[in-house]
Amino acid sequence: MVELSEFTVILIKELKSIIRDPKILIAMIIVPIVITSVMYLLITQSMKQSITEITRETGTIAVLDLDQSEWSFNLINYLKEKGYTIIETCCIEDIVENIRSNRIDYGLVVLKDFSKNISENKQGLIEIYLSIRSSSMFSIYRDLRLFYSLNDYNRNLSKVIVEKYGLNSSYLFNPVLSYNNIIYKDIQIKLENPVILSTLISSTSFIYPVLVLILSSFLVQLSATSIGVEKEEKMFETLLSLPISRFKLIIVKITASILISLIGLIIYAGLFTWLLSSLINIPSVEQSVDTTVSIDLNELTNLLSKIYGLHDILLVIVCTGVFIILILSLSIITALFTEDVRSAQLTTQYLIIPVMFTMFIAIFTDISSIPIIVKYVLSIIPIANISLIQQFIFSKDYVLVYIVLLSTTIYALVSIYIASKLVSTERVLTFKIFRKKRR
Repeated sequence: MVELSEFTVILIKELKSIIRDPKILIAMIIVPIVITSVMYLLITQSMKQSITEITRETGTIAVLDLDQSEWSFNLINYLKEKGYTIIETCCIEDIVENIRSNRIDYGLVVLKDFSKNISENKQGLIEIYLSIRSSSMFSIYRDLRLFYSLNDYNRNLSKVIVEKYGLNSSYLFNPVLSYNNIIYKDIQIKLENPVILSTLISSTSFIYPVLVLILSSFLVQLSATSIGVEKEEKMFETLLSLPISRFKLIIVKITASILISLIGLIIYAGLFTWLLSSLINIPSVEQSVDTTVSIDLNELTNLLSKIYGLHDILLVIVCTGVFIILILSLSIITALFTEDVRSAQLTTQYLIIPVMFTMFIAIFTDISSIPIIVKYVLSIIPIANISLIQQFIFSKDYVLVYIVLLSTTIYALVSIYIASKLVSTERVLTFKIFRKKRR
């Protein structure tokens, strides 16, 4: 109980020092959260406003109707109903000149025999004039609004013509209907659209490395900054004089960093969930798409549960947790040889860059085509092995997963041991990697 009490006291002290120190609390926690919140708010509001403006089909169209008959009038009336302002023009040169001078948004020329061709089951011809005014995504979509509207009119007209001749529009536009059977290991999944499953799987293989990168970057900077503050303000010597083993001292620092990061992770997760929910409620930009793939949350959960069981999720959590301990212990080791906050934060780049490199390599690596010997080698390489853990679990290579877990655990324990031995020596108070230049 005495040792547990000492551990708890030191842990509480470490948490208080992190929370109270403005260099850590403000720079590492509050400012990133505020910036992220403002950024998410600006993103959602600007996207909502921009897409709402884009999907509101308005604009000025200069129309040159060379046909002057039933279907050309029908097309022009359709555009008026969509909210476009129609002005008549006498020649194509006026359309081009007015678009270049930004007096109109679009130009439309209905060629001669437009209605006659449609009535004779031939293609009616029109010409569209529009300009691309900006390279931004929303501006390009806005400039293409007329194109989407005319595609919509084209589909509606096709249905009218098909129904006129008593044909089945579903059969005519989609004569072959496929039901896809996805074979995954010993599971058979029936889907109308396999793109749903492929997108879901590729998203998980992308999201996991990115989340690990973000979390490890935050933890490394937090732990290194904490030690840098203690050494800068000469609190590290006092900490070493406390009656607690150096091994437990390292565990305290790792535990404190994890606890603080969990709070930040919950806040970031809440902000990210709010961002996603806000983006989902924004109307679609591509109005030309009439057959969208819709899937609800229950179906997504059902698909994921068929691929990743509870055992798989627990393995991911455990492996990620052990990796976090490893990366934190390495961060502590590098931060021990610094003398202030600035140099401590600088040393974190030596850990973040390899993590970033391996995580992005994992996103674009197909391990199914790699020889088994290479897989075993990768499973024991630190940092690189954890970046592939999601793919190992997806392919159900549990031997490789347990090798990753075992090797990462060994690396973490060795790193903690090295850190505790470094802390046990007085040399850690004098040896510096980054020294200030003497004047």
